[in-house]
Amino acid sequence: AVQLIPVLVVVGAGQGFIMTPLLNLVLGFVDEAQAGMASGVISTVQQVGAALGVAVVGILFGTALVTGDDAVAQAGQYVSAFVAGMLYNLVAALLVCTLLLMLVRTQRSFG
Repeated sequence: AVQLIPVLVVVGAGQGFIMTPLLNLVLGFVDEAQAGMASGVISTVQQVGAALGVAVVGILFGTALVTGDDAVAQAGQYVSAFVAGMLYNLVAALLVCTLLLMLVRTQRSFG
């Protein structure tokens, strides 16, 4: 479990560095009169996304683990389960980046 700490620190720091600029980017596309409503929608979508993300990663993690008595085999299963969860996170992040780029291009073509 100690080997996971550096990876989790990097993931947490990355999320911290991304969330504020991302929020500013999204709210920059909204009229000032609707900023409060947009902020509420963003917060709701973040909470739903987090819940779905935890559910999907939990399913991937649980699927990758197989019951067994061998401690070495279990350690390997935990590693593969963690990798499966992180691959899902990577794919989800790439999808979000693609959607954001499409949003920016659409806004530039209209504005």
